[in-house]
Amino acid sequence: MTYFEFFETMDDAIDHCRKRNVGLNSQDPECMSIVDGPGCCTDGHQPDCPCWDYAVVDLETAKEILGYPDTDLAPLVVTD
Repeated sequence: MTYFEFFETMDDAIDHCRKRNVGLNSQDPECMSIVDGPGCCTDGHQPDCPCWDYAVVDLETAKEILGYPDTDLAPLVVTD
């Protein structure tokens, strides 16, 4: 199942990711991670609106987005 939620700031994304990953480690299939979001595409917002700058997504989706392992980029995983 694909999960995603968008955030304006990295701190908000980290906080959400940490809450979603309570009791998990970075190898758990249910683990969430942080990647760059697509940016704002909402009508009525300013062109430089940051409302979707960061995305919390499931780990498999993050790997697909980043092209992992064929790239040096890796998703950010935040756990307690």
